[in-house]
Amino acid sequence: MNENQIPVLKAVPAGAPELEQLERINEEAIPAEERNTLTDLRKTGAEILGIFLQDIPAGFLVLRSFRQTCYLAYLAVRQDLRGQGIGSLALAELLRRNAGLQTVTEFESPDAAPEDRMRQRRKDFYLRNGFCETGWHTRYDGTEFEIACAGRPFDAAEFSGFVRYLGTLVSDHIPAPFRRYADFVLREAEQTDIPELCRLRLAYLAEDMGELSAENREQITAQLPRYFAEHLGKDCFAFTAALPDGTLAANAILLCTEKPANPFFPNGRDGTVLGVYTMPQYRRKGLAAELMKLLIAEGRAQSLSRITLSATDAGRPVYEKLGFSLKRSHYSDMALTL
Repeated sequence: MNENQIPVLKAVPAGAPELEQLERINEEAIPAEERNTLTDLRKTGAEILGIFLQDIPAGFLVLRSFRQTCYLAYLAVRQDLRGQGIGSLALAELLRRNAGLQTVTEFESPDAAPEDRMRQRRKDFYLRNGFCETGWHTRYDGTEFEIACAGRPFDAAEFSGFVRYLGTLVSDHIPAPFRRYADFVLREAEQTDIPELCRLRLAYLAEDMGELSAENREQITAQLPRYFAEHLGKDCFAFTAALPDGTLAANAILLCTEKPANPFFPNGRDGTVLGVYTMPQYRRKGLAAELMKLLIAEGRAQSLSRITLSATDAGRPVYEKLGFSLKRSHYSDMALTL
């Protein structure tokens, strides 16, 4: 490739004359069922970077930014220019610009459809050009995608924050990322998980406090769905271990609150673990520790000064290995039932 063929990345503003040519590349490169017009993508906050050869459009990148994350949604090169290294050079320039950020992309998992050779070629392309496997996945409309990252180690909690943010911009359902652990899928809970979260919460309360009275059970059963519907993904974050059929085997719940600051939480941001619970038949598999790691990472992403919890004798060694220490105080915990 000579000097005149080195691609240059340029932002393409709304109404730019090149937009029509880039839309044609979009139509030839992206399958209809996956395609959005570049104009519509821009309306939901995406940035369009044109790939230019001597000021002639050769392709484009569609990017979304969130905190320290740059998400590469699409990369397309004009059909007659493919196989010339233009996509690789465009990625190299993008990663140079994004130094210090995590640049994240997704591609269809080759393992889910080994007969589809194009999936493996796409994966190989990104891995050749600076991206690394993360062990995290997403699933759109029944198709599994792998998440790859470049620039710095993948921050799953930050990416989950991006997913929640993207959900406020587009009407499509944006699934939570997940990773596999033994026979389970570990992921942040979504609104569709609320019935399962309620089931686990009631099982936890019954085991911890004994059989609930009929009145208590009725009140709690009525309140839990409303609470999760209003708070999940906002100031309450639940991390779950799911079975293949979607049933939850375990969860860990983090509540984030802002309080008047003191030396324990100088920024006022305090976290409380509301419950870590594993169904009896799935215990001693390390699920609680794995979910707590996700919970702690989310606490950091939420800028919490600390996370507190109440440990049982059985749970205390797990939490100590994760860095929790006994909270000593000259105060006595007291409560007034109203």
